[in-house]
Amino acid sequence: MNITTGAWLAAAAGCITGGIAAFMRGRSPSRGSLTVTAVLGMLIAALGYGAFLLAGFAVSFLTFSGPPDAWPALLCVVLGCGGFLSLTWLQSVIGSRFGLPPMRAPRGRRSFQDLLDARPRGGPATMWLGGVGLALLPVSYGLTCLVTRKGKLGTLLWPSAVEGGAAIALGLGWIAVGAFLHFHFFFGLHPRLESHSRAGKYVALIAACLGLTIAAIWSVMTRLR
Repeated sequence: MNITTGAWLAAAAGCITGGIAAFMRGRSPSRGSLTVTAVLGMLIAALGYGAFLLAGFAVSFLTFSGPPDAWPALLCVVLGCGGFLSLTWLQSVIGSRFGLPPMRAPRGRRSFQDLLDARPRGGPATMWLGGVGLALLPVSYGLTCLVTRKGKLGTLLWPSAVEGGAAIALGLGWIAVGAFLHFHFFFGLHPRLESHSRAGKYVALIAACLGLTIAAIWSVMTRLR
């Protein structure tokens, strides 16, 4: 497959992805918004395809090999489109279960205010599974960071190890994330504690942002020394 054919296929994949995403955000989008989203997806996919090809040309130049094949770049674009649609679907599913309002037009993105005002849906099972079971996952990792004074930031592909004070800040940040989940699900569904849910989430959210941000900055400053 030549590069031009790959570019057209990547643009088509982006156009289809943009159209599907428009329908996922609204069951009956207007023709104008559908067209704009499809064209935007097409442009982003084409730019992504070009970026992957440039990376391939750079690698082939450094290794004195032949020109890159278009298939890997096209595959990366298709996988990116599939990942975007999967994340969009998960956001709508998790958001409805979390009590967030339905997805809105791009002019009215969800904000932290929506997150604080959200009310969980469910009964005792959701209260205990979300407020205790799910909340214990980040809390346990945060406690591990505090005890060992070691932790990891970043992703699975690009992890960044932290130690000492940065690990302590990271642990406190993840404990605050668990506290946020506890205040949302357990307090939010408990008839006597529901009135304290929003205040608890507000404090936990600030603590989580501070802890994780300090850990990230600390890690970057340590590497620059």
